[in-house]
Amino acid sequence: MSAKKLGLLITIVISLLAFIFFLPVSFDSWVYGKNFKELIAKEYSYRMGEIFVYSHPEYQKLVSYNFNNYTPNLTELTRNMEWRSRLITTKASITFNNEQYIVIFQGTRFWIKKYWWEVKEIVRK
Repeated sequence: MSAKKLGLLITIVISLLAFIFFLPVSFDSWVYGKNFKELIAKEYSYRMGEIFVYSHPEYQKLVSYNFNNYTPNLTELTRNMEWRSRLITTKASITFNNEQYIVIFQGTRFWIKKYWWEVKEIVRK
C-alpha cells in the first residue's frame, strides 16, 4: 500500500471516529428506540450510586460503602431523563445516612451508548 493510500485511509478512519464521537444523544435514542431511557438507566444506575457517594460532602474515604444501597431508582431515572446535544441529564432521590437527597446526574456522550457521568447537584430534601 502506497503512503498516499495509507494516509487517505488513516484520514477516513480518524474522520469516522470523530463523527461517531460528536454524534448527539438523540442518535443513540433513535438507534435503541423506545427502550433507550430504560437501557441507559439500567446500565448506569450502579455507577450513578458510586459517583453520588464519592461526590457527597460527608463521604469519608476510609469508610467502606455498599453502593447497591445508593443506586437510584430506575423508574425515577427514566422518568426524569432528558437530553440535548451530547449531554444527557436525569435526577433521582437517594437516601444517604438516613437523609433524603435529590441528585442531578449529567452524562456526556463519547461513544455509542457510552457516557461519562458526573453529579451536577446534590440537594437535601
